Amino acid sequence: MKKETSPYVERNRSWIIKNVLSAYLRAANLFEEIYQSFEGSDYQNITFDHLKQLSDILFDAKEQLRLIYKRSSFMKGKPRQFGRYNPDSVEFKVINNIGVLFHKATIARELKYMVEFYQTDSEDYHQIKTSLADYIEKIHFFFNAGKEAMLPFLKKFKDDVIVLSYLLENEHYVKATLEIDIEQLLKFFGSKQGVENYYLKVIDFFLESGWMPRAKKMIKAAYDLNPESEKTGQLFNQYM
Repeated sequence: MKKETSPYVERNRSWIIKNVLSAYLRAANLFEEIYQSFEGSDYQNITFDHLKQLSDILFDAKEQLRLIYKRSSFMKGKPRQFGRYNPDSVEFKVINNIGVLFHKATIARELKYMVEFYQTDSEDYHQIKTSLADYIEKIHFFFNAGKEAMLPFLKKFKDDVIVLSYLLENEHYVKATLEIDIEQLLKFFGSKQGVENYYLKVIDFFLESGWMPRAKKMIKAAYDLNPESEKTGQLFNQYM
């Protein structure tokens, strides 16, 4: 990768990706709860506040990505952008997915606002209700597409201990939203040392940072995963 990025971008990239991942998973989880709760009821019980919260979270994720990635090179007349990474095809799919989801959620939010203020016997009211249901289905479609795009994106950061620590500490959240458990995800990442190596990286990071409670939780998780491991056993005996 060419050394065209600014010190700020290089210094903060890992934390920004972690924040984007956190926002995306929160948005996906929120929407799934909304979708499952009101599926089959024409989605009219979904509130404006539900959709505003969803669009706000996605907006935050979208804007975080803009801090470290250049905008699409396909945009005509765009200003020159210094200091940020050029997204590759894997990164672009996630950037595009989050952007599309934000715009769909924003439109759904505004449609819901209009439904609440139009008279129920007007022609516009029924058209807007139909459009709202359509946009809820579009959001559902793009979140499903996002799950597929997110896995190769995460693999790009498999050696990034900040991103990795977020995934390991939020394994139930990851499974609920991406529909893959943490052991499967780590196997998808691949490592000559195996799944345990990822846990050991995070444990070392926590110990070096002085975050003992977090380190202990990770040691226990690694030990439960493979109690026969010599390295994990030594850590367990030393710190637990």
